[in-house]
Amino acid sequence: MEMASFKIDSESIISQALQKIGNSVDTGTYIPLETELIELKDLSTKGDWISLKETVCAFLNCDGGMVITGVKERSGNYAVTGYNENNESNLLGLASCFTNQVNIPLDLSSFIKYEIKTIHDKNVAVIYVRPISDDMKYIKYNTIAFERQLTQDRRVTEERLILQDEYRKELEYAKEILPVNTASITDIS
Repeated sequence: MEMASFKIDSESIISQALQKIGNSVDTGTYIPLETELIELKDLSTKGDWISLKETVCAFLNCDGGMVITGVKERSGNYAVTGYNENNESNLLGLASCFTNQVNIPLDLSSFIKYEIKTIHDKNVAVIYVRPISDDMKYIKYNTIAFERQLTQDRRVTEERLILQDEYRKELEYAKEILPVNTASITDIS
């Protein structure tokens, strides 16, 4: 899926989520928003940044997703803390903090896009994450591969990593038997 179409498909989901957050703050009611495709991050602590990188890694390894930063969810309440513009370089650096299966750094900037939105007169940053292809799986953050399971980011098991490595090898072998566009039936002996 192209990043542009992923972002367009995601735009209405994000708009609805931001509206629900605003309504929840206004009315003091709790509307659960986090799903296998949506995550909220406050980013006011170092631990939040580590958690963000794990979530982005999980989205990359699964079906993609969106992270709304600058929103805190605690004990059934939302608080719009806002996006700190001083963190822009940290956000942009997300695309280069992941490695492949043998721990070689990757540039995943074509898989991660950003957008600033406003809610309750505060800016929030939305991170759109497109899934990587099967031949790239599983990428790692801090030497650990993560995947999204419902609303959680879980470590990929060693067994799954081995199975994926075998599958990746099968994909490589399949590339060797691609059709030759310039060949015809008369070329076959």
